[in-house]
Order: sequence, then C-alpha cells, then structure tokens
Amino acid sequence: MFPTPDLSHFTRNDYNEIYEPDADSFLLLDALELKLNKILEQKPFIILEFGCGSGLATTFIAKHFCPSSCLFFAIDMNPYACYSTRRTFQQNNVHNKHCLNIIQCNL
Repeated sequence: MFPTPDLSHFTRNDYNEIYEPDADSFLLLDALELKLNKILEQKPFIILEFGCGSGLATTFIAKHFCPSSCLFFAIDMNPYACYSTRRTFQQNNVHNKHCLNIIQCNL
C-alpha cells in the first residue's frame, strides 16, 4: 500500500477554503492503487485532474505512478485550491521531479 501524500501543511483555516480530503478522496487513491498495473501498461504521459482541491490525488499519482516525463495539469476554479495544490506538490517533494501546470478556470 502506497503512503498517502503528506497534508500536514494545511490548517483548519485552509479547509475553510478548499475541500478537505474525506472518504471519497481516499477511495480514489485505493482504486488507483488497485489499477496500478493497468495504468502503467498505458504509459501515461499527461495527467489531468479537474477540481484539484488540496492536490491530494495529483500528488499521489506523481509520487507513485508516473515517470518524471509526465506532464501534469491541475484545474480548479478556486484560486486557493490552485495555490494549495502547488503547496502539496512541494510538501511531498515532487515539484522538482514533475512538470505541474496549474490552471485556474471555470469549465
């Protein structure tokens, strides 16, 4: 089982601005881990997350699934979520290994 990304940099006040990861977030991480072999067979090179929130899922994928050649796009309409995703990438030391593009927009 892969470790969950470190979110200790967030405070209760941060979670007033972004979605606090809950059971659904961790279920997604478990599902990704169960499909690890299938995902790696596809040799992903672009990862896109809509509604990145805290950056938990994007960081999890960056840490455990993708080579450094992967290009990441994290999209959220909330500017604080965009900021938080970058912080989570940095907190987990994946910001120097992957290209992360954060886009604030409303689709």
